[in-house]
Amino acid sequence: MMNREQLLDSLDQLDDALLLEADRARQQRTRRKFPRGLTAAACVMLVLLATLTVEARSGAVSSLLAPLFGGTRTEIVDHIGSPIGASVSADGYTITADAIIGDRYNLAVVYTLTRDDGQPLPENLRFQEWETRYKFLGFFGIGSGGGSLTGIKNEEDPSQCQIIEQWSGDVPLLGRMCRTTFGKLVQWHEDGTETLLAEGPWTLSYTASYTDATETIRLPETVVQNEYGVDLEIEKLRLSPVGLHMDLNFLTVLDDTPKMLDVPVSIIGADGTETQLSGNCGANYTEGDTTANGHYTAMFPVPQFREEIAGLRICDTVVWLPES
Repeated sequence: MMNREQLLDSLDQLDDALLLEADRARQQRTRRKFPRGLTAAACVMLVLLATLTVEARSGAVSSLLAPLFGGTRTEIVDHIGSPIGASVSADGYTITADAIIGDRYNLAVVYTLTRDDGQPLPENLRFQEWETRYKFLGFFGIGSGGGSLTGIKNEEDPSQCQIIEQWSGDVPLLGRMCRTTFGKLVQWHEDGTETLLAEGPWTLSYTASYTDATETIRLPETVVQNEYGVDLEIEKLRLSPVGLHMDLNFLTVLDDTPKMLDVPVSIIGADGTETQLSGNCGANYTEGDTTANGHYTAMFPVPQFREEIAGLRICDTVVWLPES
């Protein structure tokens, strides 16, 4: 079982090189289903679409129904979901689901990949196949979403690496039955060739139960301006360990929608580091409107707990968060 400190330690190992490669992989997703050119050691990031379903916010019912569908019960410890017995071995490698954190529409799952003979994992690993599906009462629904998979070297045990799977959906994810399959673990080489190490597959079933860690942050009246002169008011800010959501009031409406919705956001860490987010901004308005309601949503590159975030840079304005 992974506790909060172990989860934080695991996430801290995700370095800038991995994030850079992840960004490159995202840019390549329209050209090929599985990106190939990663230079970070151990595992990779993959991008794909998943089929999601609609259900109630609480995960309690799904957790009780898990045995009916072959899933594994998930305990919640310190707001972190910990799947019990969600582990599978094949061809000399074992994958275990260790921890789940998230909010209503976003989640992150931490897995551990272990080489069973205790020898160090080879460098430059990736799964050629990866699929995650969420369901309720055995049925797949009509929602859509996107996910990523990122590998982290375990400096203390070279026979293991951690894998962070992140998902964002347009319908609630909390409490869903989850079925994840990994296949064809390969080592890739600089000349573009690959060596198959293990065929698999590795399939894990469990319930995505966790405490919705969303926190509504009360801010003083805050108005910012983007580089195109658009004024917008931050009406509500919601933070969770995996992302943020802002309700916006656009006080300026432009005919040029991309310029109007250009709202760059960065998180400022407690240690002073600043990380640019890749989010989505939208607004509802019709021709002739002078104001518009809108929103901004973004997932964090790696999960961030509340105490790790000192403030946000929204456009060119720094908004410091009250102490938690």
